[in-house]
Amino acid sequence: MTVTAFVEEIWLPGCEKELPPATMQNYRGVSHRHLLPHLGKIQLGEVQPSHATALLAKLRDQGVRHRTIRYVKQIGSAIFSTAKSQYNLPGENPFKEGKLPRGKDKKPLKPCTSAEQVKKRLQVLPTQARAPVRCPACPTSLVAIGDQGSRMGRL
Repeated sequence: MTVTAFVEEIWLPGCEKELPPATMQNYRGVSHRHLLPHLGKIQLGEVQPSHATALLAKLRDQGVRHRTIRYVKQIGSAIFSTAKSQYNLPGENPFKEGKLPRGKDKKPLKPCTSAEQVKKRLQVLPTQARAPVRCPACPTSLVAIGDQGSRMGRL
């Protein structure tokens, strides 16, 4: 039985009985958009961890967000866990063994506060609220602000 046949005929119908419609829509979308185009024609018992790792790396190279790639891995793992436990699929779950690629879509650090912005904040803040804080983008600089989240537009 191919991965596509298992997902379409057994796994998704089985999930439908237990999960809400929105979750099913997500499962169908991820399996049809990401999993089945890459693994669908392979026999279920022939999928190896290297297939899962290659799929996840390919998704990263295509610019798919890291969060989505983690979700693909979770769904792939659920599919093969079901196949292994309920249908005696031999071997290990390829998605549990498959390596998740390093994330690329981390948010960039915001630029440091300018000297003018620091002066403006210091004029507004009471003395006891001022404290030295290290800027995460420029660890060598200290900013003397302890204003707990004031926005420049409010000053």
